[in-house]
Amino acid sequence: MQEIISKLNEFLEGGSVSMSALARALGISPGAISQFRAGKYRGDNAAIAAKISAYIDASAKKAKEFATSPARDEIFNSRDYKMANFVISEAVGEREIALLYGTAGSGKSTILRDFAAKNPNAVLIEATCHTNANALLGELCEALKLEAAGSANAKLKAISSFLKTADKVLLIDEAEHLPLRALEDLRRIYDFSSTPLILAGTEILLKNLVGRNKELRQLYSRICGKWAMQGLSKEESDAFYGTGIFAHAKGNFRASEKLHKKSVRLAALNGCAVGEEIIAQACGMVIL
Repeated sequence: MQEIISKLNEFLEGGSVSMSALARALGISPGAISQFRAGKYRGDNAAIAAKISAYIDASAKKAKEFATSPARDEIFNSRDYKMANFVISEAVGEREIALLYGTAGSGKSTILRDFAAKNPNAVLIEATCHTNANALLGELCEALKLEAAGSANAKLKAISSFLKTADKVLLIDEAEHLPLRALEDLRRIYDFSSTPLILAGTEILLKNLVGRNKELRQLYSRICGKWAMQGLSKEESDAFYGTGIFAHAKGNFRASEKLHKKSVRLAALNGCAVGEEIIAQACGMVIL
């Protein structure tokens, strides 16, 4: 039993999982695990030891399997990456509004996060289906560290006033989720402050901006640059992921990444190199 306790202590000291998270995963109270570690647990010690040991072994196996996947912290300098960054840079330099749009998984979010990471003055907001106008203004206030209480109009004016003298770039990802009022608020913030604004989303965003009744004509007319994501070409896919991935993923970044990772792990499991047969098998195990 002491061997399991030592194993548990070492695992928790590693910091990958907290004791409370471990307790939730095993369906055991944190107090019970604490008592077990102290050798004072009055319940079924053998049962709790077996659960803990199995969880730790499974975690170690999972970590080993994931270690077989190559690290891809770098971003491939694809045509989409270069052109999207060109559009963003133009908008920043000219203090304009720009638009990036394309299918889900085409790399828009990756490009925005990369830009935000490299530019400390960038403010990245990721919209959700619950981001209404008031929520958007609240997120902007929080990101800009503004204490703006009161009405939505007061928040909008506070944000605009701050941005008018601040060197900031606003990046709004998943902007297709934003309702008309939220998009109109962004237009007014831009009008008041001339802060560069980058909107990114799926093709739905473009349709929303055009508008069935042209409700957002004023915002759409202010967009001075746009890039429609093309996806990886076969040559780009082969260069970044190796041959065989493009035939299944069709150049979609997210699909290519998922299929590549699964193929690498599957090849490691079978003790072979990644080839057409492994990729085809991996393709049947992921949703592309």
